Amino acid sequence: MKNQWSDSQKDTTEAVVIFHNEGNALSQEQKDRVKETVDKLRQNGSEYGIKSMTASMDNEYTQKQLISQDETTQLLQLNIDKNHGTLSEIEKQLNEATKTDGVTTYVTGADILTNAFSQKTQDGIKKNRGYCCYLYLFRVDTSL
Repeated sequence: MKNQWSDSQKDTTEAVVIFHNEGNALSQEQKDRVKETVDKLRQNGSEYGIKSMTASMDNEYTQKQLISQDETTQLLQLNIDKNHGTLSEIEKQLNEATKTDGVTTYVTGADILTNAFSQKTQDGIKKNRGYCCYLYLFRVDTSL
């Protein structure tokens, strides 16, 4: 199926930006701010490696699909060029670019979550190595 994707989806990583207002529907002012953020990403897409994007405000269909029923959340789907940077760099850049005053934003996606899990696992392994070395040295030191 990926072989049939358009050029805008080849060699990309998928990301989803979540715009959320806890407890209440997004106000008109918050929706306007979200739209400003989306417009900024559209206008400067190459700066962020964006090959394609689908926003809740694109059309009636995307409104139904990308806005929660209680209207507290809007989603923005992105396809980012994999050659734009590492997943960590892409995530950091998107987090900075999508900060929206008065709205909680999150950047997520399968590759981003997998990368975060891998990073945490690697950090855990490094800590365990340190503990093992410490315990080994302590054991060697006490056995003398």
